[in-house]
Amino acid sequence: MKKVLLSLALLGVAGCTERGMYDNVRADRLRACEQLTAAAYDECVAQYPMDFDQYRTARDGVPPSR
Repeated sequence: MKKVLLSLALLGVAGCTERGMYDNVRADRLRACEQLTAAAYDECVAQYPMDFDQYRTARDGVPPSR
């Protein structure tokens, strides 16, 4: 329940932008990985390798404009 409330609070602070939501969900999942053993941690973190720009490029096939 704490994680859900923390995620909701972070969404409110970051705004409800697509980037903010992606970054907050990814950060929450990576924090959950910290509770695992070393071998399980590496597997867990490997599931979330992309930052938002990499994710959007993979999803849309178009690199972000800067």
